[in-house]
Amino acid sequence: MPGPYIFKQIFAADPANTSNVATNASILIFAPGDASMTPLIITDASTGLILANPTPTNANGFGSTFAHATLDQVAWEGGGFSGTFESYQGMKEEAVAARAAAQASAQSAETAAAEATATVTEALAGAVGDAQAAAAAAAASAALVGAPADVITAALVGNPETATGRALIATIGQATADKITQSQGDARYQQSSPDLLAKLPIPYYIAHRGGANMAPEQSMEGFRIAAATGIDILEADIQRTADGALVAMHDDTVNRTTDGTGLVSDYTLPAFLSLNAAAKIPWKNVSPPATLQQMLAEFGPQRVLQIEPKDAGTLDAMLDAAETAHVENSVQIETNNLAVAQAAVARGYEVWFFWNISIASPSVASVVAAGVNYLAVSAGATDADISTLVATGKSVTVYAVERRSERDRVLAMGVQGISSDNPVYVKATKAMRKRDSWIQGVWGHGLNTNRTVRPKIENGALVLDQSAGAIEIITPGEVLPIAAAAGTYTIDLDLGWKTLPTDMAKALQVNFAIDSDRNYDFQRTNNPDGYPECYQAHVRANGSIEIYRVTKATGSTGPMTGNLSTPAFVAGNFAHLRITVTPTGFTVQRTDTSSAVATVTDATCRGSYIRLTRFSTADGVGMFKNLVIS
Repeated sequence: MPGPYIFKQIFAADPANTSNVATNASILIFAPGDASMTPLIITDASTGLILANPTPTNANGFGSTFAHATLDQVAWEGGGFSGTFESYQGMKEEAVAARAAAQASAQSAETAAAEATATVTEALAGAVGDAQAAAAAAAASAALVGAPADVITAALVGNPETATGRALIATIGQATADKITQSQGDARYQQSSPDLLAKLPIPYYIAHRGGANMAPEQSMEGFRIAAATGIDILEADIQRTADGALVAMHDDTVNRTTDGTGLVSDYTLPAFLSLNAAAKIPWKNVSPPATLQQMLAEFGPQRVLQIEPKDAGTLDAMLDAAETAHVENSVQIETNNLAVAQAAVARGYEVWFFWNISIASPSVASVVAAGVNYLAVSAGATDADISTLVATGKSVTVYAVERRSERDRVLAMGVQGISSDNPVYVKATKAMRKRDSWIQGVWGHGLNTNRTVRPKIENGALVLDQSAGAIEIITPGEVLPIAAAAGTYTIDLDLGWKTLPTDMAKALQVNFAIDSDRNYDFQRTNNPDGYPECYQAHVRANGSIEIYRVTKATGSTGPMTGNLSTPAFVAGNFAHLRITVTPTGFTVQRTDTSSAVATVTDATCRGSYIRLTRFSTADGVGMFKNLVIS
């Protein structure tokens, strides 16, 4: 039969011992017998899009469901192992051939049926190469030869004393049958925990919209990054396309996050998958938004999927899809609609109910009475509202938490879950890098800003151009905290102006030795927690460099030393700034044009965080690049 040939979800395991799997590996798929191992062109079985080859596996050795145009069997190698994958059609043809051979030698119809089923089961189990998947192979083979699938599965896992069961056991051997029994008769469940929610750590972390500040929002790339970096729950908003497909998108339109325009509901699935969810962020690849089917197939067996129906009518279709994929135990329904929560609970699902700011309506009591065990409120809620939720004894999450200081505050109040657009950064306690990721064309983990629009990246430089009415402050979280904050360390970076400010006294700032990553703004007249104590290198566009100390009560004080006079900035050019901190003080030097050094003896501030600021509210486009902590 002509292709394309559909293959099962990749399970890369040692054929000699399937407990040894190729975890988080790159699997090369090539034609059997091809000594050069030339990568084949393979496609996603559900979308038809070309997949990367080599293709990745997750922490359990599983990869994508794929298809090939002409081959019903392919070879693979990766993670220290190699083997073959057999397509459904290839297995069917093998099964049909086995049945024909069995029927040709059968002495009676009853004997032929038993022998054919046993032969087909053996053939498929051998093709899969995994004794623990033989039950699923039995179900597939039974469907191919006409026998009821439940009879075959029951013979292997629940009632081996039937005639068919005895024939199968005689064919495959008692030891193999015992292994199949232990696998509960369905290889699909081999991939899934029966109760992932019950096994969540405390605290648990949620990739809000797939981690929208570290990767394309609600894309498979974002979800894969979150899963690969150990985030516990993947969150997505689900809507319907014009042709009924369930897809991941928060807004009613695709305008904000993709290169398209218009309502999600006006797109067919092919048109939706042609969109680029990375079009408006620094990202080198084209990254389509995800579909629910893709998420269930790839992540359902290994991660909790927290999915929100963007309209009440989508709920049943979402739950049906989860049950069809056999990953309902991995799914948690997210909603702020009490009727939706009640309907999901009635179908046996856990619900994550959220309020935006106030928890006044619906009442907390009514939500808890509906059988909801997970409660959530936004980071803008009052401490009193958070405490009210914690007092219910239910698991409480705060969203969207973007800073570690905020994480620490709510966890201390008894919150168990943290939902974040920066989940990898917020979860971590140590710096991930010594230098920025901007040179690689991405924000990296934990790039926080005080503005609603995140900075651009151009030629490896972070570009700060949000001038209207406020300064712009950046926390480069991936290089923080500085491990040597109490000792000696150096901050090196390039800074400059893409477009000079009209007022050349406006400045680019480096604030350092800050106690935490909490948000603040020197222009605010009311900082309820006080200003963060730190030092400030104030580098004006006219070349003057001044050093200040920021106090908790009053903000900037100083200058602490005489000004450094250096050449004025030229639009498009960079200066190199070096700050060296020691246990007793620090020095500041512009190394590209001057040997002058500002030396300060002061050890008041010894925090481990830094911030970069464009201190101009009118105009001027600032740039930072080549940030290195050593």
